[in-house]
Amino acid sequence: RTVDGGADVNFFREPNNSYAFVQMSSVELAREAVERLDCTVMRGSTISVTHRDAKYARAPLTEEEREEKELRTVWVGRFGDGVNASHLEDIFRAVDGGAAVDFLQ
Repeated sequence: RTVDGGADVNFFREPNNSYAFVQMSSVELAREAVERLDCTVMRGSTISVTHRDAKYARAPLTEEEREEKELRTVWVGRFGDGVNASHLEDIFRAVDGGAAVDFLQ
């Protein structure tokens, strides 16, 4: 599903664990998303703004572009089946105004 503008969201599901990889559209929005996640459903999960997107790069990046992209990337790890992926998606959309979302089983 694609909605206007905003974050790139990828969910990875494994037995007993799920992961969300999110490329936000700005560093500020990435930080805001992490704050919101930290305050809501994500106790016990790994939440960080970190570089996880080398294989997702659509074009070669300069070092400056890579560094800036790294700071826009939110990684949510091991949130388990108790957390609804659509709830996570809602949080990212609330922060970033839209998302391109892939659910990877």
